[in-house]
Amino acid sequence: MNAQMTIVDTNVMVAALVDTDDDHERCAALVESLPRPIVLPVLTIAEICHFIDREIGPAAELKFLQLIRDGEILPYYRGADWTQICTVVEKYLGSKLGGVDASVLVSAEANGTNRVASMDNLLRNVVTDSTPYFMLVP
Repeated sequence: MNAQMTIVDTNVMVAALVDTDDDHERCAALVESLPRPIVLPVLTIAEICHFIDREIGPAAELKFLQLIRDGEILPYYRGADWTQICTVVEKYLGSKLGGVDASVLVSAEANGTNRVASMDNLLRNVVTDSTPYFMLVP
């Protein structure tokens, strides 16, 4: 298990980057403390770009993309994970856990880590109910 790796969900990264977000300080501190590169499932990257562009603007989105280009952020993608992502979404269909959330869980499992940075209560409840080995931070 890669105990040092933390898979970061959209909400934590957006809060860390948007200084007007109510959770900015704690999420920025968390993201700053993570070992590099920061691992983001590819499905979260599109969401992050959307929210950053909407909340701050295209210059901030460019800075985020430059972090990926410069190797500070590592997009995680493995084609074989799509089967597991579909399985997780199907399993929790009634709870409205979607593909992005499922990709966060599957990415953590595939990378052998028990650390997921998310403030998503739905994700927390699903993880707590089904896979208690995940540690969600902050």
